[in-house]
Amino acid sequence: YLDRCPCLEEENDIFSMHGRYLDGDIVRIEEEEEERQIWKIVYVGFVLFLMFAALLSDKIGADLVMVGALTLCMVSQIITVEEGLSGFANEGVLTVLVRHI
Repeated sequence: YLDRCPCLEEENDIFSMHGRYLDGDIVRIEEEEEERQIWKIVYVGFVLFLMFAALLSDKIGADLVMVGALTLCMVSQIITVEEGLSGFANEGVLTVLVRHI
């Protein structure tokens, strides 16, 4: 068993990579996870396109466009609500916010 595992030549840890070479299930699981991530990439690209188009049209305020894009990412669970709102806890962001009000 250990003689057939090519990863032992590269790694000292027996359990680190040998499943990838000997068991096709791990490779299939990784491929399925990658396929699940593709929709997130397409979705964020679409949100960015809409955001830039709205910013260039200048019909909607930049603050509403940015908060709208953030909200779309939080609703689709690409980022968590905690991650989305954590930026507002930064003193620099609050300073700029207060300055523009």
